[in-house]
Amino acid sequence: MKVGYIRVSAYEQKEYLQTQREQLTAHGYKRLFHEIASGAKSKRSQLQAALEYARENDTIVVTRLDRRRRLCYP
Repeated sequence: MKVGYIRVSAYEQKEYLQTQREQLTAHGYKRLFHEIASGAKSKRSQLQAALEYARENDTIVVTRLDRRRRLCYP
């Protein structure tokens, strides 16, 4: 399954949240996790939920490389 993780840093950036959501759904991502959290915040509940949801052979994708740091180093 294709799983998407979307994050923006502030509520004022919610239009970017929608843009990322549209990009992932256009490419067939069925399960999306999103949150609004500062880059300095170390706890990301939706990232943790995505990691727990994913099973062997699933793919977790982020639309922006600057959002992937915690995926690689939880």
